[in-house]
Amino acid sequence: MPQESTAQAKIVAAVLDAFEKRARAAEAELGKMDAVAGDGDHGQGMVLGTTAAATAARTCVAAGAGLRTTLAHAAAAWSEGAGGTAGALWGGALAKTASLLSDTETADKAAIIAAAVAGARSFSTMGDAKVGDKTIVDAAEPFADALATENPENLAMSWQNATQKATESAAKTAAFAAAKGRAHNHGTDSIGTPDPGATSFAMMMGEVTAFL
Repeated sequence: MPQESTAQAKIVAAVLDAFEKRARAAEAELGKMDAVAGDGDHGQGMVLGTTAAATAARTCVAAGAGLRTTLAHAAAAWSEGAGGTAGALWGGALAKTASLLSDTETADKAAIIAAAVAGARSFSTMGDAKVGDKTIVDAAEPFADALATENPENLAMSWQNATQKATESAAKTAAFAAAKGRAHNHGTDSIGTPDPGATSFAMMMGEVTAFL
């Protein structure tokens, strides 16, 4: 396995470790958001998913796996570990990202952006949701739109700008009711509270910048 790919796999494992730490720190906050118009388990689901993904990535790295394999195994682990819709969406998004990367070639900045954009956009297609439905898509699509138009040469700044857009967009979901998912069944109950899925997406993306 090329050293460059295994080195990037180690970065993925470190990012997923950061995801797990952030999810644990935000578990209560995300659960409280979700309880307004849901079953209150979003924080727990994020902890379970990130923990499973991080563990799988560490196992792959220890075995000398490359970037694509490491991310693909982490994707499957997230989906299985978290369960539910959010777990399936995150697992699918990571799998989509992995499919555009390689075990034999180094992912340059443009390739990283292209893979991340595709992964973020997949939330919409998998979940059959659009911006304004008050779901994770309300943060993921603005993130993808922003990242796709950024300069790939300054990857850290580009990612930071896209994350800021996702964070702002997630906050704006407090202004309207949900049109999809369990929260939709609660009518206007969710007005005044940001969508937990959009919020956690922005949180996770914010953890990536330090590794770029």
